Amino acid sequence: MAGRLWWLLKCAGKDNVYLLKGGIKKWLENNLAVTTLITEPVVSDFSSLKLNHFILASNNDVKKS
Repeated sequence: MAGRLWWLLKCAGKDNVYLLKGGIKKWLENNLAVTTLITEPVVSDFSSLKLNHFILASNNDVKKS
């Protein structure tokens, strides 16, 4: 699921998107900070998304390959 969300955000023109290599297990193994506090999400403006056509393939593109 994370990979799909990464691709979807990239497709929507977001550049600052990353996946955590190794997941939470690797995060904890490296003694990185975690919390149980519930925080308010940061509001973001998704109204100005611009479709990134360079990472999309049409049916014809797939048929050609």
